[in-house]
Amino acid sequence: MTEPWGRRRFQVAGPDGVFVEVLESVTPDPQWLAANGLAGQRDIHGR
Repeated sequence: MTEPWGRRRFQVAGPDGVFVEVLESVTPDPQWLAANGLAGQRDIHGR
């Protein structure tokens, strides 16, 4: 799942109860940034 604030998330749980969550930073949604007063700011990649 990709969150509008710039985080992509993948989660999986095994039958033995081990839970793994992988997070990746991605470019945030420009509309979400504007709606939250963050338009014009650069992301962690300098974009």
